[in-house]
Amino acid sequence: MIENLYKERKYIRSKVRIDKIKKFYTKVITYFLIILILAGLNYYTNNWETPWFIWVGLGLSVRLIFKVVKTFERSSFK
Repeated sequence: MIENLYKERKYIRSKVRIDKIKKFYTKVITYFLIILILAGLNYYTNNWETPWFIWVGLGLSVRLIFKVVKTFERSSFK
């Protein structure tokens, strides 16, 4: 009986972790698509004379780094 409860808790924790990882990779794909769309828009408007989409990409990259730390629970601040 206790063994079943332990297995159930372990299963629930695994399911929550997998859901967090799926959400993370969905965000990675979304950020990648946003950067591609903005790069295309930047090229269309001024042939990359001023590549402003890079700043957006850097901002999203910083946000993504924080998501990596949160999702995979690795932090150098512990």
